[in-house]
Amino acid sequence: MRVAEPSIAVAITVYRPDLAILHRTLAVLRASVPAVFLFIDGPVGEAVTTDELASLQAMPWVRIIQSDRNVGIAAGLNRLAAAAGKNGFSRLVFFDQDSDVGIGLVADLSAAMSRIAVKGRRPAALGPLPISALDSATKAPTYREFGPRVGSVADVAYLIVSGCCIDLDAWRDVGPFLEDLCMDGVDLEWSFRARKRGYSLWCDTASPMPHRVGTGTVRLGPIIFPLQGEKRMLNYVRSQALMLRLPHVPLWWKIRSSLYVPLQLLAFAIRGHAPRGMVRRAIMSARDGFSAGGGQ
Repeated sequence: MRVAEPSIAVAITVYRPDLAILHRTLAVLRASVPAVFLFIDGPVGEAVTTDELASLQAMPWVRIIQSDRNVGIAAGLNRLAAAAGKNGFSRLVFFDQDSDVGIGLVADLSAAMSRIAVKGRRPAALGPLPISALDSATKAPTYREFGPRVGSVADVAYLIVSGCCIDLDAWRDVGPFLEDLCMDGVDLEWSFRARKRGYSLWCDTASPMPHRVGTGTVRLGPIIFPLQGEKRMLNYVRSQALMLRLPHVPLWWKIRSSLYVPLQLLAFAIRGHAPRGMVRRAIMSARDGFSAGGGQ
């Protein structure tokens, strides 16, 4: 007897969106899932305009959750996951407001997760293969694989949240996304926590999805780093410093970030991308992150 596919929805966090891109994404998703949950991360006038909100509210398959203040990506993801679970969905695919979503991607990800689940591998999440967008000079994320693949699906150390299909039972068991991180590192920390609790994470290499990380690249010798604005870079430094304290974050990642982050800052400074005083502000951000909460 054929087992029915679990019920699946989509979730997107929204803050000052390019409405044309968001509407195009929503049009693709309308034929893929019964509901799209939108978390608007702030009040009207800050996160969205009155006209933008009205255009989203006119779509009956879009379920809007609005915050009265900007709370950050982690809090938004948790609100979306909780809402999807309360509405009877068992899986949720997260996208960014500017994601390039192909027709059939959501169904392909869910089907791949079901194949892994049948094998008893306890998948907490499964994502597409990140690739650089054709119109972008940015660097796509890469994954570290563990062991042999199952067909086109690779067991990976972590997943980025954009395009990630999460099993909501696993999300409840592992716990919510760590809101102390706010933005960068949210998906990494949750991935490492899920693996520590006996779950697996997977990437379907047959399902590519374009990504745009930063605004370009900067090189230091053979190493290529994504080029980020100062605010995003300081948030990244803080997040990586916070994760150094967490016992479930593996030692290999702590060593990597302890080397990678200073090299990235050095590349910014040498190539002239670091504003005056940024290195000092980065050190302060690292100190703040290392002394932050982060209990899970």
